[in-house]
Amino acid sequence: MATLDQKRAQHALAKLNNVVADQTADNAKYKTFAKDAPAKIHLNGLIQTLAFLHVKRNSNNQGEKTAARYLITSLNDWLRAYQLLPREAVSLFTWLANTATTDQYQHATSEAIAYLTWTKRLAEAHTEEPLEPEE
Repeated sequence: MATLDQKRAQHALAKLNNVVADQTADNAKYKTFAKDAPAKIHLNGLIQTLAFLHVKRNSNNQGEKTAARYLITSLNDWLRAYQLLPREAVSLFTWLANTATTDQYQHATSEAIAYLTWTKRLAEAHTEEPLEPEE
């Protein structure tokens, strides 16, 4: 049975491989967003970091827009799979801003940092080819 850390890594790897396969995504920008996200959450908070990524998702630069969208979607998907983000919630950002309790916000923040740390590690290790999980 896989540990929670292994599940985070597997999910992050699958999402990273989607980015690498997408020709419209700017891999370097994704790597930058992924690298900066855990620190931005520590310094500014989860909602503020998500707001930054949403601004980038609305960028005129297609590669930047796609990279931000992938990172936001990846985190949303993980927190839904981990059952921190309710299925009926439109997005993590709106749920945190409008509905989440303080305890839910803190738990989501902790899990987001743990998950995005894996995303960061894998993005830093990535080449231009999809990464294969080791047996």
